[in-house]
Amino acid sequence: MRVEAAHERGPGIASPFSTGGGGTHFEQLVGACYLVALLAAEVPWGAQGITRAVAFQNRWRGAALDDLLITSDTGQETCQLALEVKHALPFSAANHTFRQVVANCWQTYTGGYGWDFEPQHDRLGIAIGVWNANVPHVQTTLEWARASTSADEFLAKVSSPGLSSKGKQKCVGAFREALKAADPAATDDDLWRLLRCLVVLHFDLEGEGSRDSALYWNRLLDLIQPRELAVARALFDRLTSIGAELGQVAGQVSRADLLGRLPGFQLVDAPDCTDDLRRLREHTRHALGDIRVDIAGKVRLPRDKLVSQSLEAIRSASVVALVGEPGTGKSGLLRLLADRLGSEGEVLATSADRLPGTTIESFESTLGLRNSFQTLLSACASAPLRCLLVDGADRVMDAEDRRRVLGDIARALWQHNQRVQEVGLSDESCWTLVFACRRAGLGPIMESVSGLREQGASMRIVEVEGLSATELDVVACELPELSHVLRDPRLAPLLCRPLMLDIVALPAFGTDAAAVTSLVTESQVMERFWHCIVRRSEGGRPGRGEPAAREALSLKVAEAALEGRDLSLVEGPDADALRGLVADRVLVERHGAIQFAHDVFQDWGLVRLLLAQRGRLTELLGSHAPSLRLVRPLELYAAWLLEVREDADAWEELLADLDGAPAPGPRWPQAAIDGILSSPVLSEIVPVLKEPLAADEGSLLMRFLRALRARHGVVPSDFLALFADLPAAMVSELMAHTRRPHVQRWAPVLGFAIDHASALSQGALAELVYVLADWLRWTPEDAPWRLQAGRLALRLLSASDSGSAPLVAHPDLKKQLTQAVLHAADCMPDDVEAFVRWGVASNDSELADALLQPVGTSLYKHLPAVLAEATTKLLCVQPDGREPDAFFGERCGIRTDVGDFFPPTFWKGPFMVLLIHHPDVGLDLILQLTEHATCCWRNAVAEGVPVPQRIALESGVREVWGDPSVYCWSEWGSNGPAPVICALMALEE
Repeated sequence: MRVEAAHERGPGIASPFSTGGGGTHFEQLVGACYLVALLAAEVPWGAQGITRAVAFQNRWRGAALDDLLITSDTGQETCQLALEVKHALPFSAANHTFRQVVANCWQTYTGGYGWDFEPQHDRLGIAIGVWNANVPHVQTTLEWARASTSADEFLAKVSSPGLSSKGKQKCVGAFREALKAADPAATDDDLWRLLRCLVVLHFDLEGEGSRDSALYWNRLLDLIQPRELAVARALFDRLTSIGAELGQVAGQVSRADLLGRLPGFQLVDAPDCTDDLRRLREHTRHALGDIRVDIAGKVRLPRDKLVSQSLEAIRSASVVALVGEPGTGKSGLLRLLADRLGSEGEVLATSADRLPGTTIESFESTLGLRNSFQTLLSACASAPLRCLLVDGADRVMDAEDRRRVLGDIARALWQHNQRVQEVGLSDESCWTLVFACRRAGLGPIMESVSGLREQGASMRIVEVEGLSATELDVVACELPELSHVLRDPRLAPLLCRPLMLDIVALPAFGTDAAAVTSLVTESQVMERFWHCIVRRSEGGRPGRGEPAAREALSLKVAEAALEGRDLSLVEGPDADALRGLVADRVLVERHGAIQFAHDVFQDWGLVRLLLAQRGRLTELLGSHAPSLRLVRPLELYAAWLLEVREDADAWEELLADLDGAPAPGPRWPQAAIDGILSSPVLSEIVPVLKEPLAADEGSLLMRFLRALRARHGVVPSDFLALFADLPAAMVSELMAHTRRPHVQRWAPVLGFAIDHASALSQGALAELVYVLADWLRWTPEDAPWRLQAGRLALRLLSASDSGSAPLVAHPDLKKQLTQAVLHAADCMPDDVEAFVRWGVASNDSELADALLQPVGTSLYKHLPAVLAEATTKLLCVQPDGREPDAFFGERCGIRTDVGDFFPPTFWKGPFMVLLIHHPDVGLDLILQLTEHATCCWRNAVAEGVPVPQRIALESGVREVWGDPSVYCWSEWGSNGPAPVICALMALEE
């Protein structure tokens, strides 16, 4: 977790920003912030580039937003931020001040007073000091305006009830009304163009511990030598007075002028980072420019819910992982985050393909940076959220040099954060590493940043799911040609991925509606993509390059990617194919090299490479055994054999070759099986494989069952959040224990296994027992095969007890079967009730432990009375004359050899869960247990016991026996029986 640190201040000296500078107005506080940025030669909040000048009261210059005018230099152009400062602003058209601010924005934008506003580089700004509920809606709306390509697109998003909200709609309505009041001739297009240039900046400068006061106060301390609080106070007072003087004369000050106004202050040299930031900005532009955020070039979804979740994670963590399946829009989300963050300051971004060199020093040298990376982080520190965005982080795991560079950059970020915290700034002033990666690559990435997390860096995980039903409806409205496929429920799991939608929307791909609606799996889309797009339908559609040449070039690019190198630009016969593939968005040219336009296309190219070299497949895999690049392509290849070719023999042959080859190791056979288990048409594949699955007493089925438990479970997102801050060594083990069955993947295999259970070997049957237990424990009550699974578990348990099935008599297997039967209470309650009564009567220890667990089984929900009765019978015993009365009295007639009640806590045993879900049953159970214990205590230790206490209840007068120790049974450390203590603790809780 991040380290909390107090703001640096001396005895009795608070931050001048926090105290208002001895009566300084909010406008002067904001002006002082920009003067600090000017002195430090940093990026001003709300703009890009290095601060070059700050001007006050600028109406005479033609800026109707006249409070402040900040000029910055990006190294390529000069930018200006015209700022109006309002301590509080309600953003309501009914408010006169808001209407006047919007009018000033419009006058500044249109040059009504003669100022030349450049929409490409300049910004209009409103600085506020009081946060209100409308501000998030306003900021998001402004970002939507910047992300839209037209007013129609922007207003359509805002008016869509599925994408937008009433808050955003009211926000746009307020701006529209205020703009109309300022200029009746203004159109919706004018409104959109105005909002694109507007930023709203919340300066948290007032009050103890305010965010921005701490930031700028410590920047003041950084600027003076030595770092003394009293000198910083004097410097702040002088900057405030300079701002007041300039405000009175509508003056402007540059850094050189400002330094000339500060005689007597010994200030550190501020490095000029203009050129370095320009280079980083160019690097960021290229990294983000490779990412498409539209579908078919027409639909741009804001994905506002995911963006909000990501921003919340960024505010609370040092490392944020955007995790999802291929094609779900992880990179697009990263781009949307960059657009949102870029409205208030510099954004730094890179990608796995753009990490040159072998260390951070070589990275800096390659980019031509003169200052260190940490210095540049400080120069960009004024933005409220500071992020380094990394796309495709999992792709660096196969490239040692790139992995080292990324690790160095992450450490530089952490070292910068440590210094920030050491000087007294809070977590909000730290940088966050945000990376996008595939779900399968999360484990290696978490291990690679484990050093940071073990030093205190916190981590959050954001699950990037496919498009929601509402978002798909928007796509259908914008792309009516896709409505026929979007209505098909079979295609929903595939087409909720933005990339797949984009592919299907290609004119060359979707001309045959019947063929498109038959595409249910990724391998089927891949096959059609390769035929229609890469090979141009065998020359049947327009495009450049011959089909064979286009395919050959694609395979060359795939082979280069497999070897970790880029393919140089080609000439001659391949040049025409290259231009055609680039035009069709299959390949891209980056810095003189050819790459696939998307990592999914690279996977598909590697699948075709495997197909082209299937004669030497195991040799190829063996030569790349340490690499992870071929794992997913091999999964797709295995799926392709059954989903496209429908050739079970070919798949069996592939698995046999992978099993028999000495070099590849177990990774490749696992991939061949995982590719089948991941198939959305698994229910159709399992019958095709029925003979190999049933052969050899289910040896292949046993591997399928083992793979389901090990690699095809679902870890709930709330568990992932809990794991994020744990040491990497613990994560894999914990994830294994918290996986839940993936219902769509488990059901077909489980059904087949249940039907063939009688023919399975002992090993296969043991795997099936674990699958049965997990299925009944974790799947919803409407999941298939629950009744059959429960009956099979009960049958196997009965066979174990009779001795006819010695395998499942193993203690752990018997425990799993016992819990499985109890979890089947929803679908076979009569059988479960009979089993419980039989087990209690026969004193079955496995059953006793299962019943007495906290929320151990589903009995508390479906058979609460049976659970309460069984608990009473298991725990309450009568003296049998074989032990002394005193010993029996110490136990109070309560068994201590079953269940886990020590140390006593309120959540142990079934008491709390019964009190929550069935309070009458829970209360009655606790009453019976307590009365039994006190009666046994009274009978065994009668001498010296006071007369009973009589309590009048609605049900009548009750006698309560005990002494001071008995009356304290509900407290930790009492000498009562542990189960009774747990029950009474639950009652008090």
